[in-house]
Amino acid sequence: MAVKPRNRRGARFWVIDIQYRTPEGTKERYRRDAQVQTRAGADAEDRRLWAQIEKTGRIAAPTEKPTNAAKTVGITFEEAVNDWKARAPLKSTSKDGYMKSLNAYVLPRIGSKPIGGIDFGEFLTDLAAQLRVGREDQTLNNVSIAVRSVIRFRSRLGLMEQPRLPRLLTPKEKVFVPPTPEEVFAVLEAADAHVRLPISLASFAGLRGGEIRGLRRKDVDLSKDTLVVKVTLYKNIEDTPKSGHQRAVPIVEPLRSLVVAAMNANNKAERLCLSTRLKPWSDSGLRNAFHRAIDGANVPKHRLHDLRHFFITECFESNMSALLVQKLAGHQDLRVTQRYAHVRDGAMTKAMHGFETHLAKGRGDGNSVATEPDSGQSEPDQSSGKS
Repeated sequence: MAVKPRNRRGARFWVIDIQYRTPEGTKERYRRDAQVQTRAGADAEDRRLWAQIEKTGRIAAPTEKPTNAAKTVGITFEEAVNDWKARAPLKSTSKDGYMKSLNAYVLPRIGSKPIGGIDFGEFLTDLAAQLRVGREDQTLNNVSIAVRSVIRFRSRLGLMEQPRLPRLLTPKEKVFVPPTPEEVFAVLEAADAHVRLPISLASFAGLRGGEIRGLRRKDVDLSKDTLVVKVTLYKNIEDTPKSGHQRAVPIVEPLRSLVVAAMNANNKAERLCLSTRLKPWSDSGLRNAFHRAIDGANVPKHRLHDLRHFFITECFESNMSALLVQKLAGHQDLRVTQRYAHVRDGAMTKAMHGFETHLAKGRGDGNSVATEPDSGQSEPDQSSGKS
């Protein structure tokens, strides 16, 4: 087999490995990474080399060691994206998100261009100017991050130089209002019986959608009232959670009774949360079931992931420490946890009442905190003797 896959530095390479004899009878071996890192591209290169052997009896040696630019000059950006998609060590959820941006904004514009001839800094700057009208900054950042991922992958493998890219924009801060406890309980009341457990896992344990779908019976320990988030299920592919590590979450009411009922259910399914067909939820199936519960409860529209916002916000409002909430949420960076913590108007009003009470205590004699009207006279300056 002249084309062989090889794993190196956490990525998969296609290698051309050809052994042959020259017309003089000398044994030769040609072994190099394929110029185009896809199976089809490697096979095509292999065929070209064998045709060269048949014609000349040997594979012409390069006159000089190829530079990084030479390695990539004939590869289009779309081919580079396909290589990145096949081999980059990223979670499938991340790749899918990046591909949405690449397919929508990048590949139609520069997909057919040789990657070695693209000025990515200029491209991203021009794209920002084109999309600025009616677009939030985050859209531009999503495109830039996706392009960066492809470039950095190739750069780390020595396949291209790392170009200078424009800085990410600072997204405009949006006011997000998470569901209230009343809304969450109304949704639970309106939800079908088999949907209440997934909704409760998101609301009262902070699980992501994939973590809900992936939660297994063996990850639940009722003797310790704890569930351990070890896997996520996305498009029926099992992976580690987004943070890359597992986390334990205590089971509280009203989640506990639903978990106990599911654990005691008479079925042999591996997953805890099941659809009406007693099969693991699909991505769209769980999302649609939640939306039906939202409609039935007649509450403002929310996403399933908004229940995770609800969980983190309620944790903070119950006076948990930031580090504890970070651990429960499974965030690697505390700044991410803080972005999930939202302040409701009622909490702000309550806090200001507390502030008002604090000021009242400072008055002591009950006088107004406002300053007395200026009488036109100033107090003498004791330090200088001047008035």
